[in-house]
Amino acid sequence: MRISKRLTGFGIMLLALCMLCFPANAGSISLEKDGAVIIEYLQKYIPYDGTAKRPVIDKIEFYKGDKFDMDPVILTEGRDYVISYVDNVNAGTGWFYLTGIGDYCDTESGFFYIYKPSPVRGKAVLSKPGPAGVRSVRINVKLNTEEHDYNCMTLLRSKSPSGPFEVYDDLTDVSRWPSFSYGEGEYKRTLWHLVDEDTGEYIIEAKAEEYSAWYYKLVVVEGGTGYDSNTVYARAGLPAPEIGNAYASPNLKKACLTWNKVNGSSGYEVYRKDASTWAKVKTTGSKKSSCADKKIRSGREYRYKVRAFRTEKGSTYYSDFSKEAVVRVKASKVKGDYKKGASYGNSSSRLKELRQAVQGFMANNISSGMQTWEKVEQAYLFIRRVCAYGTKNGFNSAWGAIVNRSATCYGYSKALKALCDAMRIPCRFVRANRRAFNPSHAWNMVKVEGKWYIVDVQGGFFLLSGKDYMGATGMNWNRKQYPACSSTSHREAYASPSE
Repeated sequence: MRISKRLTGFGIMLLALCMLCFPANAGSISLEKDGAVIIEYLQKYIPYDGTAKRPVIDKIEFYKGDKFDMDPVILTEGRDYVISYVDNVNAGTGWFYLTGIGDYCDTESGFFYIYKPSPVRGKAVLSKPGPAGVRSVRINVKLNTEEHDYNCMTLLRSKSPSGPFEVYDDLTDVSRWPSFSYGEGEYKRTLWHLVDEDTGEYIIEAKAEEYSAWYYKLVVVEGGTGYDSNTVYARAGLPAPEIGNAYASPNLKKACLTWNKVNGSSGYEVYRKDASTWAKVKTTGSKKSSCADKKIRSGREYRYKVRAFRTEKGSTYYSDFSKEAVVRVKASKVKGDYKKGASYGNSSSRLKELRQAVQGFMANNISSGMQTWEKVEQAYLFIRRVCAYGTKNGFNSAWGAIVNRSATCYGYSKALKALCDAMRIPCRFVRANRRAFNPSHAWNMVKVEGKWYIVDVQGGFFLLSGKDYMGATGMNWNRKQYPACSSTSHREAYASPSE
């Protein structure tokens, strides 16, 4: 931000004093007239405790003239400027003044705020802390402020839950504009991801020292009062893998598992629970995210979990374990079209394996008491978790999407049809017509609570009305061949378009 040039009467007196103190050192480059001073804060809002306060400044940049496209000069205190403060004890607005020395002259001013801490909690609630990488952590945030009506948010961290907490980052700018994530890829401290603007849900991704653990909290300043969030503990490290497929092969001689790859890992360890004992059954390299356990018996039930590891400088670091997955070694009898030439694919052997995989999906993702939309969402999320867009063998089939984990929109849509058929939820495979933005696209219509909705797994659209789906994608289809869509999207509808 461009700092203010307004000086109070006391500030003018202070400026005159500074000019008397440093006349011999004043340079020819004016901080006020020859460019722009940009201040990056780590903490602009500071809690009141009766003592003198100073804003926590990350860096001060000077852009000469109007050359904002050029690299700025990073100003250093004691070499390029001296700093003084006014009104920095009591709650309210405090001021500081940068007076040039060395190569610089003249003065620029800036301001900060001293707020009153409140014992009230709940303006921000932190949850689900965990590793995002060996040098970063992720924390879910729920903001309970009226339409983001707050002055600032500051992320703090400490090695102890009771403190003292140090300032880690000022999140004010990115949190005010929730659709904006700055510094994608390379970022200095924190990324701020929008989950749901209407409900105030976000995810913080903060850099941390390698494999380090910290306690974190947020301070939300609203109307001159600061509110602390709860405190959470997060450790940087490898994220836990997430198991996708878990099923017995058609001949019931091996358990087939797949999981997502973890960036930075050296490999994975697979553990199996037989009766009451966990034992490691497989170790794979970093490039392999699947395994087949052949030491199983027909009619038995086994549980599996996976963790990633990283070997570095003679030490081995482990992620947490994935959630457990069950494999029931029995022939699948789930409902669906599994005859040769069926809508899911045209290979008998692949259809048998697909049926086993669908049985595994049912065992690990569907439970009694779920509402219909929840079951459809589990199918939607499962396919997006296990499959990537691609043209490997079988890419236009449900087997390609679920078992081979590579498919086009046709494979995604046939996979959802297979899962919905197993759950006995009405589902239609839909093809675009020539008037569509992409005439070769395909998706599904699913019947939930008596109405038909659009679900486009590959595109990233869940339970939309036909009108909303057309507006978002430009797709079109022959209405006479399919049921009429709901006039409004489902209450649980959302869009997470694929890149």
